[in-house]
Amino acid sequence: LTMTTPLAATRIEPPPSRPPKFSTPTVQQALQSFLYHSHGPSIDTFLLDAEKKTGMKREQLFFFSVALVSLYLVFGDLAHTVCNLIGVVYPSYISVKAIRSDEKTDDTKWLIYWTVFGFFSLIDSFAEVIMRAFPIYFLFKALFLMYLFMPQTEGAEILYTNYVDPAVTMFDNWRFGKTKTDQKKK
Repeated sequence: LTMTTPLAATRIEPPPSRPPKFSTPTVQQALQSFLYHSHGPSIDTFLLDAEKKTGMKREQLFFFSVALVSLYLVFGDLAHTVCNLIGVVYPSYISVKAIRSDEKTDDTKWLIYWTVFGFFSLIDSFAEVIMRAFPIYFLFKALFLMYLFMPQTEGAEILYTNYVDPAVTMFDNWRFGKTKTDQKKK
């Protein structure tokens, strides 16, 4: 007879953990850094005046604004328009800045964003039907659009690589009559 060690006495070490990409202190620090970083004299003056008039810190003003916009995206008459403004205004501004720069990687990043934005905007043709079943559609769409353009998430690149590019490749293969075996021969 061989003696085996009882399971209770065996210690299993958990795998080494990596720090989470979106840990709360990291997000909080990034938000504070963004809110207190200079965004030009006009915006800085506007934020200082808003803090003085309301007696609230920038973080509080930010969360209050987020809450108002979120409520409007659920109950507002122009939620579709506000949602599209969220997905268009900032990315358009940054896209123009990217085009003006000599760097080409930022051009590619924003071209990928607009490609994914267009690809998933096809869903909007069904927005009225979706809204009947899912009344907070525009709130989730706004969060999705922010996920796409935020540098911390790189959502557009992820969706482009996993869905859009393979779909276009599949279409091209169909269009030009290529099969999977034809591609393997190359």
